[in-house]
Amino acid sequence: MRLILIKIASIILILLLIDKLFGFFFYNYVFKKTLSGELSGGSLHYLIEKKKNVDFIIFGSSRAKHQIDPELISNLNGQGYNAGINGVGGVIYASVMMEIVLKAGSKPKVLILQLDSKHFLKSNENKPMKEINALYPFLSQSLFLRQYVEHSGWREKVLSNSDIYRYNSKAYISIVNYFKRNRIKDNNGFIPLEGNLDTLKLVKPVNNQINPEDFYDLKLKALKNVINTCKENNIKLYIVFPPEFIESINDKDFYNNKLKVFIYKESNSVRVIDMSNIKNLKGLSGPENWKDEDHFNGVGASKFSKSLNDSLAIY
Repeated sequence: MRLILIKIASIILILLLIDKLFGFFFYNYVFKKTLSGELSGGSLHYLIEKKKNVDFIIFGSSRAKHQIDPELISNLNGQGYNAGINGVGGVIYASVMMEIVLKAGSKPKVLILQLDSKHFLKSNENKPMKEINALYPFLSQSLFLRQYVEHSGWREKVLSNSDIYRYNSKAYISIVNYFKRNRIKDNNGFIPLEGNLDTLKLVKPVNNQINPEDFYDLKLKALKNVINTCKENNIKLYIVFPPEFIESINDKDFYNNKLKVFIYKESNSVRVIDMSNIKNLKGLSGPENWKDEDHFNGVGASKFSKSLNDSLAIY
């Protein structure tokens, strides 16, 4: 019996050693050296290595990545970088990225954070774990991320200790982007979309019947972390609500206002630029400006960026 226990313990120790060795070598010799891609951390690494001294940073989802061109944001007086992330670039992701960027020595004067109030709703498909899982390779670098994992259930708290688990689904794309690293040209992070919206495939607009839902507490915590991080580092924070071609949730104004109340309760120095009503944006309501219902194409993104720039001059 004793011999069996010794063998089991030896196997466990060997597996733990393999796990930690994999994490050390993969992070330092592959993942950390990527300069492109999102799940591989390339966008963050590019920002830290190539754009460390930019004056302003843009965080957000694909609705930031493909819609806000730093070159057209002239009223912030300086160079900017769009660090928006497709799919997982919500407020949890932004809070962790901001923490890591500052630890790396970058000190932007301004942060533009793109948000959608619908992504805070508990019924929304963008669950907190979607963002947390994408961030696992940065777990040892981020206090915020470790706090979020603590609120994610015992299973994640246990599994997140495994380096192999942290890179699950990210290893292949990280290796691909590692070999691309020497071909990455200088860029500002903005990627315009091509194509036009097919209006024949649109669904009918939603009605305006109020059906109140709660926000995710963890996402509100992440938003509070962003606000406090900016406050502590003397970084001016602008929060932008972009429009949709057709509103995808009931009572968008209701939830936008609910989120604004939370923001202003945390800090009256934050500036919220609500551009969510497409009817108020001159020249942007036509389908020729849109790639799909959620994203402008390159033409629309240029107009939207200029409109945002005008708003920044006011705020």
